[in-house]
Amino acid sequence: MKKLLVEDYREKTCKNSTWAHSDRPIDCKDAYDNGKRSNGVYRIYPKANIHGYKVYCDMTTDGGGWTVIQKRFDGSINFYRTWKEYRNGFGNVTGEYWLEETCKNSNWFHSDRPIDCKDAYDNGKRSNGVYRIYPKGNIHGYKVYCDMTTDGGGWTVIQKRFDGSVNFYRTWKEYRNGFGNVTGEYWLGDSFGKTHIGQEFKTKDKPGKDKCPIKYTGAWWYKACHYSNLNGKYGDNTYGKGLIWYTWRGYYESLKRTEMKIRRE
Repeated sequence: MKKLLVEDYREKTCKNSTWAHSDRPIDCKDAYDNGKRSNGVYRIYPKANIHGYKVYCDMTTDGGGWTVIQKRFDGSINFYRTWKEYRNGFGNVTGEYWLEETCKNSNWFHSDRPIDCKDAYDNGKRSNGVYRIYPKGNIHGYKVYCDMTTDGGGWTVIQKRFDGSVNFYRTWKEYRNGFGNVTGEYWLGDSFGKTHIGQEFKTKDKPGKDKCPIKYTGAWWYKACHYSNLNGKYGDNTYGKGLIWYTWRGYYESLKRTEMKIRRE
């Protein structure tokens, strides 16, 4: 009798159960889809994480459902930390913080966070169209047009021209950042900066050969060294050391407030 009860419990538990699903969202998008509409702190349960952890959810910006992985606004938390501290997370979700596991190549929602169009194809996507991809080292992702029918599918389209509607006689900076529209003619770019894609997350105790975290008092996906540095020293307007987004404010203006957010499609 005991064995029967244990097996029955195990069977029910190990299935893709819907037990209290609305109370165990995998992310803020899931909470939003289950009726949560207020900005604030929620406990989420990413794939393979049975205990879950608290995050701040932005339920009002651009359709809501954003999981905030980094938040800075007053310099109260020191972001010049070790790799282990970034892995474990720090700060407080009601104030400034960095979300645990963000620096790793997390598999939270892998099928919904493909690294490229081939990954999306391998996870069952078969229609040509616009998808959001998340190359290694790019936590925000960006939209691309995926060709899912030509020669086996899974092609990431980096350039598309067919009617001359977009001017391709552009500067180096425009090509780096990308232009056009992925639903029409375009050249693939990334405001996160191609410099950072595919890089390991570097910190003061694991700075890599270029020592970028030490040079710029931060922790980031550096590569000799950066176009963005959102974990730099708060309020520091020294060249490259503050909260930097070069293509917007350059290297000498530290941003006053930043939030990094992710959301499944």
